[in-house]
Amino acid sequence: MNNMFKEIEEKEVPEDIIKNNDFVIFQFGTENCAPCKSIFHKLDIWSRNHENVVMRYIPIEKYTELSAQMGILSSPAVLSFTYGKLFISKSGYFSLDEILHRMETVIGNGNED
Repeated sequence: MNNMFKEIEEKEVPEDIIKNNDFVIFQFGTENCAPCKSIFHKLDIWSRNHENVVMRYIPIEKYTELSAQMGILSSPAVLSFTYGKLFISKSGYFSLDEILHRMETVIGNGNED
């Protein structure tokens, strides 16, 4: 499976992605959100060195119902999952570097602790 950072496909089910992969990051954004574009760019670069992390971009305008079901009501937002459990949930103003550092710590340890 190619785990490059890309927009989620209509046939993909987030619950299945989470269940079938140890490490998952979802970024939620909107077309006119400058921070969303910046985060997408940084995640895209980061994903190239972290092929064991499945990453998907979810445009809120296109997936309004899915976004709401996942508790996302504003952008930018990032959700990360480790071993099927929500590990990090951030929206609005947050440090992407902190999220990525925490993910790298978990990936390196192979567990959350």
